[in-house]
Amino acid sequence: MGWIVFLLGLGLLLVLMELFITPGLIVGVIGIMCWGAAIWQVYELYGVTAGNWSTVGMVALLALMIFWGLKTNLWNKVTVHTNITGRTNETEGFDPQIGMHGRTLSTLRPMGSARFGDVVVEVTTRGDMIEQNADIEIIEISHGKIYVK
Repeated sequence: MGWIVFLLGLGLLLVLMELFITPGLIVGVIGIMCWGAAIWQVYELYGVTAGNWSTVGMVALLALMIFWGLKTNLWNKVTVHTNITGRTNETEGFDPQIGMHGRTLSTLRPMGSARFGDVVVEVTTRGDMIEQNADIEIIEISHGKIYVK
C-alpha cells in the first residue's frame, strides 16, 4: 500500500511540476507513468475489482482536475498570450547576396546570429560549427534561410 500512495503522490508532483516549472513533456509523462504503475500495483495486490475502482477513481480525479483548471482560469495563468508578429530575417533595406561577407555574433551550431554591415540576421551552416567572431560568407539563400561557410 505504501508504494501505491508514493507513486500516486510522485505522479501528482511531477504533473504539477510539468505545468508550473519545467515544460517539455518529459516530467509530465513520467508522472503519468507513475500513476499507471500505481494502478498496476493495485491490480496486482488487490485484484481486478479494486484495480477497476482505482482506474475509475483516477479517471474521475483527472476529469475533476481538468474541470477545476478550466473553471478557475488556471490555464490562462500558465499560457503565453502574446502573438509573434515578426519573422526571421525580416530587415528593412537588407538584401543578402551570395558572396557577401560578415562576422558571427554567436557560435553557429549550426544556427546563430551574424552581422552583415549594420544588420543582424539569423544564419545557418551546412552542419559545421563556426566559432563566435569568425568571418563568414553567404553561400546560399533558400526559403528565407541564409546559409554561410
